[in-house]
Amino acid sequence: MEKQIPELNYLLKEVERHYGRRLATSTDFEALSVLIEREINEMISASTLKRMWGYVSKHPVPRITTLDILARYIGYRDFNTFRNSLKNQPDFESSFFSAKVID
Repeated sequence: MEKQIPELNYLLKEVERHYGRRLATSTDFEALSVLIEREINEMISASTLKRMWGYVSKHPVPRITTLDILARYIGYRDFNTFRNSLKNQPDFESSFFSAKVID
């Protein structure tokens, strides 16, 4: 789960926390896919989950719809809402929020 985007890392960790265990096997991804559909009535394939966690590829480029589904699974409206909530997390630090805009 070596991603370069802190917000994505945090999202994946929160999904694992909500799921109750670390995702490490093909069976884990299959089970999470079924659980997400059961809990929030949205589909995300085990293959997509495997890509997100780097189980089958090292540098996934996630679609916003995928990020939204994962954010909803852990209780947020969408990924943007999740990302904005991180500003208030004392254990989360990202240069994303402190970057200065240059005109």
